[in-house]
Amino acid sequence: MIKLAITLSFGPQRKRDYLNHTYAMFFEALGAVAVPVSNVLADPAGYVEALDLDGLILSGGGDIAPALYGAGNTHSDEIAPPRDRTEWALLDWAVERQKPVIGICRGMQVINVYFGGALVQDIPALVPGAVPHADSTHPIALTHAPLAEALGEPALRVNSHHHQGMTAATLAPDLEGLAVSEEDGVIEALWHRALPVLGVQWHPERPSPSAEADRRLIGAWLDGSLWRLRG
Repeated sequence: MIKLAITLSFGPQRKRDYLNHTYAMFFEALGAVAVPVSNVLADPAGYVEALDLDGLILSGGGDIAPALYGAGNTHSDEIAPPRDRTEWALLDWAVERQKPVIGICRGMQVINVYFGGALVQDIPALVPGAVPHADSTHPIALTHAPLAEALGEPALRVNSHHHQGMTAATLAPDLEGLAVSEEDGVIEALWHRALPVLGVQWHPERPSPSAEADRRLIGAWLDGSLWRLRG
């Protein structure tokens, strides 16, 4: 069984890390074990290396510190520097060893910032004509033709639980957008052009109108077949 590190939300008031049960259930159904990594470890990379883990899940949660992409804080909240530090260390570990990485919601945003991109700090306030992205569903178009063909879907309707995101103007140079909310240009999925790194802005582990396509997509990430679709 595939063993994957998974990052946790950070609750400083109660000195705890936490994660919705749906992540463990979703990945277990696909044949993978999600191993939680605390945000208070002195050496997160050494921890996952000692456990001989096979890859990394960057889970959803609050906002990334805007200073990490060279911006002041205008609309960001639930910032947790210990979580940012942990996720950067784990990405260093994964990239150095070319381990597969998947970022979900916040996790996709972490991937973009890590590789040199930036974020739109509040989609409703800063993206003209934005569709609702918080606690809603909306359509997306798959912009990578081989991926759309493999999934059997040129478009999906996905769940949506975020207020930050990225557009073509803020996408990191080494990343390629795979899906977009056509009405407002918000990027909804991406991958690295050379590394086994995937990001989705929606939550495949939660109930979603795209559930079948999500299982095919994440299954292809787990077994490595996804990367054969890169041009």
